[in-house]
Order: sequence, then structure tokens, then C-alpha cells
Amino acid sequence: MSAIRLVLNLLLVAAVAFLGIKLVNDIKGPIQYESARKVRYNDTVEKLKEIRTAQIMYKRKYDEYMGDLDTLKQFIMNDSVMILRQIGDPNDSTVVVQKVETWVPVIDSLYKSNRETLKDLDIIPNSGGDKFSAQAGETTKNKVKVKVFKVSAPLRSIYKGLEVKYFDPNEEIYVGSMTDATTSGNWE
Repeated sequence: MSAIRLVLNLLLVAAVAFLGIKLVNDIKGPIQYESARKVRYNDTVEKLKEIRTAQIMYKRKYDEYMGDLDTLKQFIMNDSVMILRQIGDPNDSTVVVQKVETWVPVIDSLYKSNRETLKDLDIIPNSGGDKFSAQAGETTKNKVKVKVFKVSAPLRSIYKGLEVKYFDPNEEIYVGSMTDATTSGNWE
């Protein structure tokens, strides 16, 4: 009787240990996912903000947005934009107003501190090389044609390698819209 009791006690201890480990892993899983999710989400949002800034500069110069991120990178590396500086108050008649136009390379304006990040502008952070999807065109709002763009990244690329049960892989983070004249992102 004691041998059977010993075997049953050992099986019970093994089952308790197994269930305890499973419970700890079930608790740690969402915590680990959330910490990784925050980092990846923030990295992607920062990259989308960089792309939005470059798109706005491109539109100021060429009066349209760019639907190809490789061409946008070429714009950043090789083009320049005009900065208009006004000296004096145009509303004050006693002061002479002077306007100074200066051409500044786009790369110096956007990437003063770290130009290496430019080469990966079209790559979704932490995705293993997946690229952002970009579109540009125009839409009509209140009988007025307006230029629009949208740059997006699916969550399946942003959270690559994480448990799919915690997010919808078909959702996306994006900046801009192809139907509205906006440069906002869906995280704002």
C-alpha cells in the first residue's frame, strides 16, 4: 500500500509542478507581449512621423505627395528646400521688412544627428525587412481636388514573432489617408 501511495504522491507533485509552471507561463506571456508590443509600436510610430515630415517637405516643393518611398529617400538625400526667413514686422510701418530665402539640403534639415537611419526609412522596425506600404494621389473634398497620401504597416509585420492571439494581424498603423486631406496617424 505504501508503494502505491508513494507513486500517487509523486504523480500528484509532478502534476502540481506542471500546472504551476503552466500558470506562471500563462501569466508571463501577456506581460512579455505587452512590453515587446510597446517598443515595436513606438518604433513604428516614430518611423511614420519621419515619413510624414518628409512627405510634407516633398509636397511643399513639388505640390504633390510621393507614393514611392525609394523616391522619397532620393528626395531626402539629393534635394533641397527653400527656407524663407523674415526679418522685421510687416505690420509695423516704421520697420523695414527684409525677406531672406535660403536653400537647405533636405537631409540636413531632417537628419542632422543620424543619417544612417535614412537608409531604412522604408523598412518597418523589428519586422525582419518588411516594407511600409505607400500610396499617393488626389481626392475630391467639397468639390476641391486635394493631394493625399497614406503610408501603412500591418500589425503582422510590426509584431512579427509575437503571439498572434494577442492582436489582429490584419489591422494596421498608418499615417495619412487616401480619402481625407489629413497627415494625421491613427495613433494620434
